[in-house]
Amino acid sequence: MKIRILTGSIIFIVTMLLVFSKLLTPYIFDIFLISIGVLAILEMSKILNLMNKLHFKWISISILIINCVIMHLLLYLGYDLWLIFVVEFTIICLVVGIVALIKSVNMDIKSAIMFALNTALICIYPSFVINCIMLVNNLFSSSLSLILILLLFLIPMFTDSFALFVGVLLKGKKLAPKISPKKTWSGFIGGIIGGVLASVICYFAVKNIAYFDAIPKVFLNFWFYISIGVFCSILGQLGDLFESFLKRRANIKDSGNIFPEHGGMLDRIDNLLFVSFAITVILLILI
Repeated sequence: MKIRILTGSIIFIVTMLLVFSKLLTPYIFDIFLISIGVLAILEMSKILNLMNKLHFKWISISILIINCVIMHLLLYLGYDLWLIFVVEFTIICLVVGIVALIKSVNMDIKSAIMFALNTALICIYPSFVINCIMLVNNLFSSSLSLILILLLFLIPMFTDSFALFVGVLLKGKKLAPKISPKKTWSGFIGGIIGGVLASVICYFAVKNIAYFDAIPKVFLNFWFYISIGVFCSILGQLGDLFESFLKRRANIKDSGNIFPEHGGMLDRIDNLLFVSFAITVILLILI
């Protein structure tokens, strides 16, 4: 447990330093996102290989980088969030379709479609979702973007930490014993409390920034942050269970061994991926 806490603390400090580096330039954080995206894709590829799911991992890495370049180009040309989101997703669909056509030459149709769908999975989770975080990182004013990025990272971190400590302390009925035997309902509720606390911290940060920068009114509503905290905490824990399901299918405990007592990159960002996609969709609706 001591090693886990120490590793988690170091991860938190380094992540926050990189998050706040975007006040100087967003490009440092973009490079950080591409780095964690590549590591997560490689780990996801390993999981699919262990499940005997054939796919192209390098296409996913290429799409991660290509979509980043296209995003910056479209932002420079003044296009809005909806168009960028649609263009990036369309690129994935086109590439997956091409993969299916190519593979149908030397595979039966069903195998070619499954190959393409496996490639689509890794192109979306985690590649496309990492691109969503990049979009939030670059789309808004530095102040609002910083708050949104903090929401993206703090809600999963607080959710994870509170779920772990409350679950260990109170124990109780198992949440999903066939998928993740250690998770409990008490930990699940504790995770929601942690997610709400993270959102409230971001709310008070926004209140202070609002004195110096123009912030849309919806981002000044206290109950908006409470709702985001509850919703994203639940969604993040579902993301955690989703990755646990994949690992159980692949018969492995962790997606990697980069972080002592924390596993791999995908283990660290599984709930972040679900939360990031949700907040991006929320932004699409609000803006």
